[in-house]
Amino acid sequence: MINLLLGVVRENHSQGEFFLTRSQVGVILQLFIFDNRFISEEMKSLKIPEKMDFSAEALYNLTTPQYPELSPLVAFIDGEFSYENTDSENPNIGKIIVSFDVPIIAVEGEARSLAMQNLIKEKPEFKDTRIPVILYHSDIKQSHNDSYLDIDNEDYANVIAKAVIDQVPIFRDLTEMKRSSLPMRSHYLFTLSSIDKATQALLINYDDDDLEIQIDIAVNYWQKVCEYMRQWNQVFQGETSSGKIREDYICSHAITLSALGHLGSFLMKSYPDDWQEKIKKIQDINWLRSNPEWHKGIIVNNRVSKAIDSINFLVNYFQNFIDANC
Repeated sequence: MINLLLGVVRENHSQGEFFLTRSQVGVILQLFIFDNRFISEEMKSLKIPEKMDFSAEALYNLTTPQYPELSPLVAFIDGEFSYENTDSENPNIGKIIVSFDVPIIAVEGEARSLAMQNLIKEKPEFKDTRIPVILYHSDIKQSHNDSYLDIDNEDYANVIAKAVIDQVPIFRDLTEMKRSSLPMRSHYLFTLSSIDKATQALLINYDDDDLEIQIDIAVNYWQKVCEYMRQWNQVFQGETSSGKIREDYICSHAITLSALGHLGSFLMKSYPDDWQEKIKKIQDINWLRSNPEWHKGIIVNNRVSKAIDSINFLVNYFQNFIDANC
């Protein structure tokens, strides 16, 4: 099960226990639920505490910024989570671990979401701005919880992949977000599901890191990969069609993305200081479908195989190719 980890300061107030954290606006918009249908009067009563403990105030500076859209956000966690202390000298500094199956509901609802989205349209750099978030815990009936899951469970599962797609221009322009397969005439090169699986493979050694750290790692890696994939860039720049690339090359197939994800995991673990130099070598790979090498492991009966063995073949090929050319 995929979990969200947030570094927090734990505090107590007349309204109950709450946690203070900071998160990027872009991540909040993808991760939190902004739906007025699920905000009760009881939820609306949650306020920013008038008096903050000095340690929390010092750490999180809960003053109203120049832009109201970036002021502290109040939300509640609608389900189980755990708190772990990370500071031996202060029991109230730690992290909370929340399953992606557990909804996090923003009290201000759709109005706040729209305001933040509009601000990002005007000033895109605010997407990466970290704002204070005050998290309460709320015990809501399971029937309500089920309705949240029906609506948003898929979004939670794909939150990292969606963040990557949003921040990597080639993925943003060339990814089909709804279908799991591409029609013959589609102008897309990739699908959300293929990028999701590839990114999960990439981050296999980072499960214990905060969500935002995982997103940063994934975005950094895929941006580097995109730099060295000539065919992807040709489609992105309008020099050729995505259909031609999908037909004549293997570089945009789901198994290739998955293998590139596994390759990234291997390179970051084995060469943490110079993996970026290693990954450059993929620009020299012959991605043509007619390359005899592919018929040794991934082209079966003139079709690209999706089998695990084919992914393993590609990962080994990439590793050997890089080792031989470095």
